[in-house]
Amino acid sequence: MNFEPQRKRAKSPRGRAVQEVGTVHAIEGELIRVEVADDILVARRAASCLLAPTAGDAVLVVLLESGAAYVLAVLERDAEASSRIVLEGDASIEAPSGKVRVLSREGVEVVTEQEISMIAGRATIQAADAAVSAERLGVFSSAVHAEVGVVKVVAEALDSIADRIFQKAKRVYRVVTEQDNLRAESIDHAAKRTLSMRAEHAIVMAKELVKVDGEQIHLG
Repeated sequence: MNFEPQRKRAKSPRGRAVQEVGTVHAIEGELIRVEVADDILVARRAASCLLAPTAGDAVLVVLLESGAAYVLAVLERDAEASSRIVLEGDASIEAPSGKVRVLSREGVEVVTEQEISMIAGRATIQAADAAVSAERLGVFSSAVHAEVGVVKVVAEALDSIADRIFQKAKRVYRVVTEQDNLRAESIDHAAKRTLSMRAEHAIVMAKELVKVDGEQIHLG
């Protein structure tokens, strides 16, 4: 004899449900007191209700046969009241085949006590004014290209280490209020017109040779 397994319809452990429209009376932690037909119900926010209810909201409430009540959705809220989307635990916003855009006229804030991580094939930031404030800042890149109008750097100490440094400018001005030291294997200064050096005291010292060559040499 062949026996076919009987398929039983899954029954809800909570039985029947009734939906009502009410007004949030108060919020007490995870409990929401909702006024429905002159009665106060104690409900919890359903997992599908992303917008966190607040006092005065018109909400849709489901009453289960077990006696439990859940706020399914916020139907209406004061236009001047702020809104909060609350997600318990880890959460992800995904668009597998499209873009995700966040639009705001007043501003966007991202606040966390831990780490913020961004991974992208390409990142573009456009702003009329930008500021970065950090106790420690590290930038690591194989190549950096910058085009700016004016650069101003104020630092207590500035250290630069490079295999090669090339600078090209129309005019260069340097002001050193104390001491200027230069150490090099060899130094070559070339001026097309005039080389002028002024000092209260001038000392030129060489171990082997000092050479001064010119059509005219004036001393004194």
